[in-house]
Amino acid sequence: MQADEDSSAGPDERVCPRCGAAAGFGSWCDSCGFELTSVERLPTRAEHVAASKDARPRIAAPQRQRVALILAGSLLAIGIAAAVAAVAGSGP
Repeated sequence: MQADEDSSAGPDERVCPRCGAAAGFGSWCDSCGFELTSVERLPTRAEHVAASKDARPRIAAPQRQRVALILAGSLLAIGIAAAVAAVAGSGP
């Protein structure tokens, strides 16, 4: 269950802007580690849920691209390492 789906908290409770967990009284979110003092005003649960619903479609595509780039880079590095090993193994 995601933090913004926690039914035990009211819609007016202040939450972490990153993950939606209850903000509590500390400077850092206990759930995700976000620095709560870095924002001027913490959103309410209702505001976070509304913003999350608006933002999700726009966030999904960049995350898929980032994963694809990381995978492509990893495969390229493995290929280069295999080529270097093959050349080093075929020495005099």
